[in-house]
Amino acid sequence: MHVSSNRSLSGLYSWPLAVTRPIQFIFRIKKKLDVSIVANGGVFDPLATAKVMNFGDLVALETQTADVLVNSNVGYRLSFSSRNEGRLKHSEFSVFVPYTLSVSGAQVNLVSSNSNPVVVSSAPGMSPPGGFVVPLNIQIGNLSGGETGGTYTDVVQLNIEAF
Repeated sequence: MHVSSNRSLSGLYSWPLAVTRPIQFIFRIKKKLDVSIVANGGVFDPLATAKVMNFGDLVALETQTADVLVNSNVGYRLSFSSRNEGRLKHSEFSVFVPYTLSVSGAQVNLVSSNSNPVVVSSAPGMSPPGGFVVPLNIQIGNLSGGETGGTYTDVVQLNIEAF
């Protein structure tokens, strides 16, 4: 004897007809943080990572400018430290000439910066195509007229870190 049924196999078993499973994609983008020190209005130059500002014969209130350009795909923090605590030092004697460093129009106090660098700029996230522009202005202070002859220098160290 043969019994027939209208049931299909799928009716006998409860197999799902569709299964959804996640696929996770993981990838990394290398962090990029580059700095360039150029003349005002200059374009980013990956080879321009240092700058000499030669004032020649010192004149009170003489000014020089530059731009620090930061090209990054991460947030950054830029700090400065001065070897001579924000003063130009005579090459042979402990004689100093004051100067002022302004960053983005704000005066920066470099006293004690040799041991405690001063944060002068920071920005979250990716820079615009030309980089973040951080304008620098260095101005010689007042001179008494009785300064010891010779060469005066300072080295300002720029430090940039990602966050």
